[in-house]
Amino acid sequence: MNPQPWKAWLVSAAIVASLSLAGCGPGVGGTGTGGAALTAFGATAASVCGSAFALELGCAQAPAPAPSGAIGSSMGTLPVQFVDASGRVTLDLNGNAATLLSSCLKLRFDGDFGHAPSGDAFFGTVHVEAGDALASLIASPASGGGLTVELRDVDGKTLLGPVVLQRAVIPVSAPSGC
Repeated sequence: MNPQPWKAWLVSAAIVASLSLAGCGPGVGGTGTGGAALTAFGATAASVCGSAFALELGCAQAPAPAPSGAIGSSMGTLPVQFVDASGRVTLDLNGNAATLLSSCLKLRFDGDFGHAPSGDAFFGTVHVEAGDALASLIASPASGGGLTVELRDVDGKTLLGPVVLQRAVIPVSAPSGC
C-alpha cells in the first residue's frame, strides 16, 4: 500500500526544514538572530578577529587593527567577558557572537559580528520588557585597554552607552543588581 501523497509531502517538508535550519543558530557559533539583523542593517557576516578591537579578544592570532573588509579568523574569539566598573553591564563574546546584559536597563542583546556600510558592529536583537527589536552593538578599543560599547536600535537611537568595559579577570554569571 502506498502512503498518501500528503504524508509524503509532509515528510519531505520536515526534512527540508530541518536541513535548512541546521546551518544557522546557536549550535554553529551564531546566536540565531544574526541573519535577519545583518540583512536589516545591510551587513555581511565577518570575523570579530579582523576587527579594530581584536587585540582585546581571545583570538588565536589577533591581527593588528585591520581595515573594514579584513577576514581574520573565521572561528572568531575564544570565550571572553567584559564588565563595567559597577558590574552592572556584562559583554560575553564567543566566536563571532556577542551577548550584552544590563541589569539596570533590564535588557539583553544577542548578535553576530558583521561589516556594514555604516561600520563594523554586532548586529542582532535587543530584548527588553517592552518587546524585542533589531539593534547594533558598536565596540571600539578603550584608551587604557578594554572596550567602549554603544547599543543602538535600527533607527540609530542610543539604547545604552557609551560604556567602558574591562576584561573580566574572573567571569561573572550575571550582572550585579541595580
